[in-house]
Amino acid sequence: MLEQVIFFTILMGFLITVLLSPVFIPFLRKLKFGQSIREEGPKSHQKKQVHQLWAAS
Repeated sequence: MLEQVIFFTILMGFLITVLLSPVFIPFLRKLKFGQSIREEGPKSHQKKQVHQLWAAS
């Protein structure tokens, strides 16, 4: 019984994440969330300055 509850909880969390991510990611981009590279960083990192939100972007 406990194993079924744990499995159901994990499954629901996964499904909520998969279903809401396509809506939530553009919202975060609109708010300018993301990673930025500091200016004092290595020059080799400056060319990689593409604001990625998550690995799936």
